[in-house]
Amino acid sequence: MITEFGKALRKLRIDCGEILLDMAKKLEVTPSFLSAVEVGKKGIPAHWLDRLSELYQLSAETKAGLERAAAESVLSIKLNLSQVEQPQRKAALVFARSFDTLSSEEADKLLDFFKARPLQEAD
Repeated sequence: MITEFGKALRKLRIDCGEILLDMAKKLEVTPSFLSAVEVGKKGIPAHWLDRLSELYQLSAETKAGLERAAAESVLSIKLNLSQVEQPQRKAALVFARSFDTLSSEEADKLLDFFKARPLQEAD
């Protein structure tokens, strides 16, 4: 199943008149890896958004669209719990165990809760 990021990446590639091989060479990956990212079989390398913006001189709007598409395409998340306090660790584990059973309404309430909180900057 092609991801939102895969659709945006493919559109960028086609709009630039490139085949898979061309973009893969620019990104310094194999065409099969690029294809796997496009169809969602491989994760999006962390540096790709900046690299794509640089290579293709993307506007701020286009880069923001790619960032949104990348965020919507995340299929798994890994949390490092080694540096958090016990209450946060417990909350993360309870959430992970309950995730598959959340209703849409419960998920919306959680989204509203977290959207209302300012993001914490890393020190």
